[in-house]
Amino acid sequence: MLQRCQYLLGLLGCFAVSVTALAQTPEQESDSLYRETYAIVGARIEVGDGRVIGKGTVIVRNGQIKEVGTEVKVPAYAMVVKGEGLTIYPGFIDAYSTKGLKLPDPAPDQDVKLDTGVMPPATMREANRKGIRPELNAVDYLDLSAMGDDRKAGFTAELIAPTGGILNGSAAFVNTSGRPARESVLVPTFGMVIGFQASGAGYPVTPLGFMAHLRQTLMDAQRLAIMSRDGNLPMADRPLQALQPTLRGEVPVLIEADRNFEIARSLGVADQFSLKPILVGGLDAYKVASDIKARGIPMILALNYAPEPKPAAKPPETSPDQPAKPQANPAAEPDQGFKRTEDAGDLPPTPVLEERQSRWLDRVRSAKTLSAQGVLLSFSSRGSKDRAEFWKNLRRVIAEGFDRQEALKALTVNPAKMFGVDRQFGTVETGKIANLTIMDGDFAQEKTKVKYVIVGGRLFDLEKDKSVPPPSRRRRGFFDDSNEGVEP
Repeated sequence: MLQRCQYLLGLLGCFAVSVTALAQTPEQESDSLYRETYAIVGARIEVGDGRVIGKGTVIVRNGQIKEVGTEVKVPAYAMVVKGEGLTIYPGFIDAYSTKGLKLPDPAPDQDVKLDTGVMPPATMREANRKGIRPELNAVDYLDLSAMGDDRKAGFTAELIAPTGGILNGSAAFVNTSGRPARESVLVPTFGMVIGFQASGAGYPVTPLGFMAHLRQTLMDAQRLAIMSRDGNLPMADRPLQALQPTLRGEVPVLIEADRNFEIARSLGVADQFSLKPILVGGLDAYKVASDIKARGIPMILALNYAPEPKPAAKPPETSPDQPAKPQANPAAEPDQGFKRTEDAGDLPPTPVLEERQSRWLDRVRSAKTLSAQGVLLSFSSRGSKDRAEFWKNLRRVIAEGFDRQEALKALTVNPAKMFGVDRQFGTVETGKIANLTIMDGDFAQEKTKVKYVIVGGRLFDLEKDKSVPPPSRRRRGFFDDSNEGVEP
């Protein structure tokens, strides 16, 4: 009996030691690479939903936002970032990027070639899969090695989508930490990407052909579903099998459409097959904004405007005694959007240039038009030459009347809602994942620069283009422009 009691006491002692070991102090927790703690102190905080904290502190620990406010106690073990003169925003989200993927080569012909020596069948080939790859998942082909440029532009997360065909596969929502996929992927599969292009010879080669090919493939997928319901052995057809969740309405379709007729045709397909569309691109979306709103369709607007076409400036009026100055040749200007010529007479007439400029401005004002209709709007870098061009175009959109606060929502809150992750992203609030963009001023101003980003709880100093680990010793670090740790 005595031995049994000693044995039980020994077990209780081991349990107490284990509980003590698990109950680490915050200082011990801060030593772990995955429990980094940062405090951005004295910064202006734009929460993202319209609220603004004039001078506050954000505490980041273990990859989450732990505290936000004006009277926040800074932990003794935190790395402190001086926030004077800085503004903290929710991490900016690129709602649709086509970069960051290494896709396999397409295999458009997946059946036996026709024998030209016999009578061809009356029906279309069932395995013409040109531009048809819905079975692809972007998460399997990610190339996250070039995320540094995205971070420098202030983006902390983006939806990466396969493109280049008709049915292109599912997208992936990732952060821009540049870490391996196991740490970077936030949502492994989202939506089914639909476009209207395909490379190579043979049918389809025209927009109407692309649309017909899309419809035919969706009908083939419906037929496969009927076969399965009727108890027949379904075909082992991966592309058609991959389309079943889309046809059941379980996942949305991301439809790339810029021209108004492309948008109209796309919505017709969505109606025919009961799809859940999210429009992507939308250069001419302003023409059908009311229809988009009536259907409750979200819009991911691509800011990929061409250079503004400007009519030639009218020469100043001169007196009869004063000779007129020679008129500058607008063809030599780099931002006209036309091919350079030596003769200004080669340019289109002024009325044509004015009409083109008017159409260009209508496209730039699409965001304002869609927002006025109440369309859920996000922004995309699709088609932009680089991040600098994206920001230039975004600031022009704001200058043309798009509300600045709505622009911030389109970069943060709105894409988080579209992708179903608004409980984790989109605002600077306690409990959300620590994705933050820290700038030295108003994001809408041209001279504003991104100073730091925090991606998944990791602080990146963008001037040095590297992550900043917390102090290795249990003392408060102090992080300033020289990146030196000193005693508080």
